[in-house]
Amino acid sequence: MSYLLAISGHPNKFSRPGFLLQALARHLYPYQIELKAAYAIDFKPEAPEAPARLNDLVGLIRNARGIFLLAPVPKEDWIGSLKTLHDHLPDRVFQYKPVLVVGSGGFVGEMQDLERSLAPNLERLAAHLSLASVHVGVKNWDFVGDQPPSLTVGTEARLADAIRRFCGQAAEAVRLSEAA
Repeated sequence: MSYLLAISGHPNKFSRPGFLLQALARHLYPYQIELKAAYAIDFKPEAPEAPARLNDLVGLIRNARGIFLLAPVPKEDWIGSLKTLHDHLPDRVFQYKPVLVVGSGGFVGEMQDLERSLAPNLERLAAHLSLASVHVGVKNWDFVGDQPPSLTVGTEARLADAIRRFCGQAAEAVRLSEAA
């Protein structure tokens, strides 16, 4: 089964970022595409197992049909683990892979700052960003009693549309990379 890879730059694997990953996976189900996840917080460059972990991640990236890059907003949050991970990835590792930036938290107006902050590394990694980024802020979540948070109906629709278009691009990217 083919898969898309979500690389989360959030400092916390749980709470809303975890539920956002579940929503992405749920929207991929009709396309019969699996979602795999990697967490930048798990990459510690000073750890003895860092080269092996990085090698495993590079393998996941190269075999993925596309990349979801989950970045926290405001941009100051991403400078930590996600930037460190990006700095250690080999040049052009995202080549032939569509990349969709999904910013979460903060305000929609801060997405432009986040995109500018990510741009130098994404350019070095040869990321193909042909879709507009998706923002999922605090107002895009419903909190009801003791239930886990869920995305609002409008946010679910926006996410479903972005995933539909992204899956089309991922299929096209696979054809292009096979022809190259």
